[in-house]
Amino acid sequence: MIVKRRLFLSYMAFGVIIIFLLYQLNSYYNDRFDEIETDSTDFSIGVQPPDPFPQGKPDFRGKRREEQKRQEEEEKRERERKANLKKLAEEEHKKKESAELAVKKKQESESTKEKKKSS
Repeated sequence: MIVKRRLFLSYMAFGVIIIFLLYQLNSYYNDRFDEIETDSTDFSIGVQPPDPFPQGKPDFRGKRREEQKRQEEEEKRERERKANLKKLAEEEHKKKESAELAVKKKQESESTKEKKKSS
């Protein structure tokens, strides 16, 4: 138990020393750079650079929105085209079925006529 307590206290002392040294280092560099800033001369050229966006900041998201709208329209057209193709396929299938039914009815009517003639 004593070993754990001594180890804990040594770690605490080490941490306090590290924090103290970091604080001293920080204050040293802050003092040094404050002196440099106050002694240094102003190197600005005195010319205002031109405004890169004289009409205001452009909306770069606009291109994304336009692309997104165009893509949505293309998807909508594609869905409509698929729906139209599906409708056409169903109509053709119905026409084939109705034609087959008409042929069957015709054959049945002919067969009934033949049966009537034969009897």
